[in-house]
Amino acid sequence: MGKPTGKVVSVLAAGPLGPFADAYKERLTRRGYTPVTTAKHVIHLGHLSRWLEVHGMGPADLTRERLGQFVAARQALVGHRGCSLQGLLPLLEILEARGVVSAPRVAQPVSAAEAIAGSFGCYLAAERGVSASTVAAYVPRARRFVAVYAPGGDLGALTPVVVTRAVLAESATVSAASAQVFVRALRGFLHFASSRA
Repeated sequence: MGKPTGKVVSVLAAGPLGPFADAYKERLTRRGYTPVTTAKHVIHLGHLSRWLEVHGMGPADLTRERLGQFVAARQALVGHRGCSLQGLLPLLEILEARGVVSAPRVAQPVSAAEAIAGSFGCYLAAERGVSASTVAAYVPRARRFVAVYAPGGDLGALTPVVVTRAVLAESATVSAASAQVFVRALRGFLHFASSRA
């Protein structure tokens, strides 16, 4: 597959993201993406363009969170696991550079626990496709765990002993149901941490 099919190109050209397709391809090429990978990402861009259209949105409505929603929806479909937030972020950079969307405001410095918990939340939503309610339940627990057991953000220092200690401490202060949520959140967080190592 050297380049996207004519059907995808025509859908993309007619859709709201069509005017940005060439800049997107150029940016991916400059970043070292192979022609085959670039072609696959252009296909995902075509699907994103159609998704925006179906939902009554345009390029100005794109945010990182909205891209995460699209990626989660695509990944839920059989055969579409290759669609990733990382592959579509260059589009957001292009839209920001052209003033189509506002660049995110520079945030105030945050603690290591806050930064890690924020990344964990993005990972859950964009890469794992979990519901907003699950993200809302897991992220505060992960933040609390990191703040106590890895306050400097050194996730490599987390050992089975530390994890066991955290689970026992949590179980001693909350209901059994809440402790189960903590364990599920911790399992997801440790999977996230190991995938980033």
